[in-house]
Amino acid sequence: MTRLKRFTTLVSFFLGLLVCQQVQGEAEEGCFSGIFAFGDGQFDTGTVSGTFPTILAYDHPPYGQTYFKKPAGRYSDGRLMLDFLAEALGLGFVSAALQTVNSDYSSGATWASAFSTIQSVAAGHTAGPGLFLSPFGIGVQVMQFVEFQISVNSEVNKQAKLMAKLKDGFTDDAPAEETPKKKKKDKKPRHFLQEVDNDDETVKPLAVNITLLELEANTMRLPKKGSWSDALYLIGTGAHDIINGFNNGKSIKYVEDMFPRLVNTLGDSVTRLHHLGARNMIVFGIEPQGCQPWLLTRIQHTADDLDWKGCLVTYNNVVQNFNRMLRNEVAHWRMTHEGLNIYYFSQYDVKTGLLTNDTAGFKSTNTACCGVAGSTYNVNLMVPCGPPAMDPATNMTETPTVCSNPNEYLYWDGMYTTEAGNKYVVQQMLTGKYFDIPFPRLTEKCVVNLLS
Repeated sequence: MTRLKRFTTLVSFFLGLLVCQQVQGEAEEGCFSGIFAFGDGQFDTGTVSGTFPTILAYDHPPYGQTYFKKPAGRYSDGRLMLDFLAEALGLGFVSAALQTVNSDYSSGATWASAFSTIQSVAAGHTAGPGLFLSPFGIGVQVMQFVEFQISVNSEVNKQAKLMAKLKDGFTDDAPAEETPKKKKKDKKPRHFLQEVDNDDETVKPLAVNITLLELEANTMRLPKKGSWSDALYLIGTGAHDIINGFNNGKSIKYVEDMFPRLVNTLGDSVTRLHHLGARNMIVFGIEPQGCQPWLLTRIQHTADDLDWKGCLVTYNNVVQNFNRMLRNEVAHWRMTHEGLNIYYFSQYDVKTGLLTNDTAGFKSTNTACCGVAGSTYNVNLMVPCGPPAMDPATNMTETPTVCSNPNEYLYWDGMYTTEAGNKYVVQQMLTGKYFDIPFPRLTEKCVVNLLS
């Protein structure tokens, strides 16, 4: 066998190992090939950070300190629910789709954006004082997913054509324009293929360096083939539609009157994802916002407004009304979308149950771990967790402090959950008790890893 033939055979073998994972194979680890997530900050692993770098507080210490030891594009001291769920399913970290440089999408991607809403920003609603409004509502996120899917399919098809060329072997005949005027010695031989351009079907030369290979980078970081239908889709949004209403001084009736429109808009996104291949989906209900330190600080109240757990009764009732409507719609979507296994997950019940569970290890459930000391809930509405900042109410610079034991706090910054809280929620999810109907593929058929 000539050196060229041996060389061609080895390259074909190694490329087969590399490309087949994308072009031919399904996921080998876990029971889902990946996770595609949409919604707000509970699934945002870098969307806002990549879009508005260093502007928001969570791009600065002490965010990320518990696990990553530095800010990691997450509104928490460490990992999110998305991170723990991916770990439990044998997947790697799920990268934000908008962070494209060196991102690894082999475990899926997230379009979720902190402070995003179901309502479109174009509708003219605002976040209100002290809050940021993301431009990436659920409708925009699904549009971004469409473009992502097109790009991935195009790249994988391109690699499949290249793989077919490899099977035909290499040629030593380099095109004239690629031949240097003075031939230089090269220890690593280069050979040329002809690649069909996807756009105009023209044939052009493609240089292949057999240093195992530029080709690897093109697809090894992309979702595996079959992911569009075999992945687990997560949707968790709506919380900021409610919070923004309250933060703008809207009445409870005004906020609740939005619910049918919000749920219908969310249904449009579910339908579009279903058309794009989604077959397994979890829709997250909203957590008990009346227990959040941020809202407890924002809403003036007396002891009579609180339940025995220290939560705002009226505002938790609003959330429950939304969740009830959402849960009913999920059941409707299940019947009207053929082949869609869609489930409602009650994050509300998990967290209210945590408040009464003395064995869960949380000693503080309505006080922020990171915030400006001096308030009842360790929250300053104008100076969030993060670097020192000027408080416009006092014209003084305030420096947020961090608790010494974040693993004993449910809330990290008054609105978002600690790593310990996120881990607890996912652990409870995997018991299967908090879905509207059983989800056996997740809770019984998956080989679930123990969460670290």
